[in-house]
Amino acid sequence: MSILETDTERKACSWAADNFGARNVKLQKKLGWPDRLFLWRGKCLFIEFKRKGEEARKIQAHVLQFLKDDGFDSMVIDDLEKFKVFFEVWVKKHERMGPTSLSK
Repeated sequence: MSILETDTERKACSWAADNFGARNVKLQKKLGWPDRLFLWRGKCLFIEFKRKGEEARKIQAHVLQFLKDDGFDSMVIDDLEKFKVFFEVWVKKHERMGPTSLSK
């Protein structure tokens, strides 16, 4: 039985919140935009969730590349374990960079 994209998405959101205190926003049905925006210590991460082995549609790949080109981190995820590894690496990268805030 294939794991549904929504199952991976739900578990990933819970795991990121439980392990890192990350918040997430479900992006509404804006054509091509990723499923979720994760927020952690002033950083943003866009994630497009897919079923195992599926790739982003052409418009989704275009939006993800646009986000990357603008300096945002973004990724297509089709597996919970891949998400965990990616998210941990992403957190460690940003821990080394330190906080960024214009409101201080």
